[in-house]
Amino acid sequence: GDSAWVRLPSGRTLLLDAGGGTHQTFDVGRNVVARYLWLRKRWRVDILAISHPHPDHADGAKFVLERIRVGELWTSPEFPGPDGYGAELLEIARRRGVPHRVLRAGDVAWQGPEESIRALAPPSTLYDDVNDNSLVLRIDADGATALFPGDVGARSETRMFLSGEDLRAGLLK
Repeated sequence: GDSAWVRLPSGRTLLLDAGGGTHQTFDVGRNVVARYLWLRKRWRVDILAISHPHPDHADGAKFVLERIRVGELWTSPEFPGPDGYGAELLEIARRRGVPHRVLRAGDVAWQGPEESIRALAPPSTLYDDVNDNSLVLRIDADGATALFPGDVGARSETRMFLSGEDLRAGLLK
């Protein structure tokens, strides 16, 4: 699965995706993601961003939302997904009072004095493929740039390239 934890210069924290997989008996949220955070004495995540509703990116988010304080949940408009996979995740967030924010290309997700987070995808008109509708985030902080593209495919990559958006980044996840 895929997951990245980011601490911004302002101290805000993001968990981008929360891993997962096809193993029904192994809870990656409990055994990997939460464990990683707890070993670092992190009891809160300001932002949990899930790129798209597939198990390899979102399975661990269920445990994180249930057991770790989360400030906001960010997703693409693809949620809950064509098969409804992300519905349980959205229900847990609702039940726990975690605000859910849907982001599209061009949205400024966060702007602070030391950093900014912008959504580069998905576009306002969604594709017929869940991966191409992945939430793509660009983080600019202290002169460094990181790009988190989820599982976007050629169509979404091409659209971002043709948009004129600056896609250069020192870190590409």
